[in-house]
Amino acid sequence: MTEPRNFLCLITSNRETENVDELTRNIWSHFDGICCVVHKQGGDDTVVRLLNERKGEGFVIERDFKWHHGHAMNEVLLDRRICLMDALWWRDSCERFNPVFTKNIRALSTSLLRQNIWNLAQYSKILMFRRWYNQQIFNGLHWGVGGLYGRTAAIESFPQFKNDRDCAYSVRSEKRASVHRYIHELQYLLNYGPNGNHLALFFPDPTQLDRAQWDLFAMTQYLAENGVTTVDQLIDWWKGNSPDIKMIHWINFCRPIRNAYRYFILYHTDEAITKDEDEWRLV
Repeated sequence: MTEPRNFLCLITSNRETENVDELTRNIWSHFDGICCVVHKQGGDDTVVRLLNERKGEGFVIERDFKWHHGHAMNEVLLDRRICLMDALWWRDSCERFNPVFTKNIRALSTSLLRQNIWNLAQYSKILMFRRWYNQQIFNGLHWGVGGLYGRTAAIESFPQFKNDRDCAYSVRSEKRASVHRYIHELQYLLNYGPNGNHLALFFPDPTQLDRAQWDLFAMTQYLAENGVTTVDQLIDWWKGNSPDIKMIHWINFCRPIRNAYRYFILYHTDEAITKDEDEWRLV
């Protein structure tokens, strides 16, 4: 039987040159290949050229962004160049692998399979899974995999990998300013809204979540009627219009909307918002 391969899998943007280079620079040769979708988001061809130089047995697909993580990730997963039992190791642009870890990734992958461990998670997020029949990736709070086969282990349960920096870790806090969340959270509601469930992060109670979804639906319809369909347009619209009773309700009810309004319109500091973001209301 052909030996299963280990692929580094990634969805990224053509604006992420620095991140993609840092992620792959010292580890790409440790994998059989890189399998990647690069979204066209106003950058140049540097990311695509870099990945093509390092893709090995993998592939690079360039296309428009559909505001759906699962859509892009399935384009990788369902590509026929990936074979059954290949191990797919997933990273975001702001995530990294320790090169010492990846240098031994083939041996680790083989050892896991001998233990009937087909999949690895890290703090409940899938890090690696093996391709098998009838699998697909779906959007949720972020993304998940349907059709996992075999046992799943938590990598942090292995003594040698208790420290993230020894295996897989994130550099988001280093790459992004703390105020990044005011745009990011709003994007997940307005731009990703129909394709995910990020509201559940802010409304864990099912009854509240249902109400929040209907409120978000009403707000997006209201904004669309005023020609507002993106986060940037919303911020500009806020700057040119005093909030009416409907907008005041949406600002007060939904924390990401409230926080963005405070930061971009009222110019509250990040420190002030963090201190009372659950209690503060617009009156």
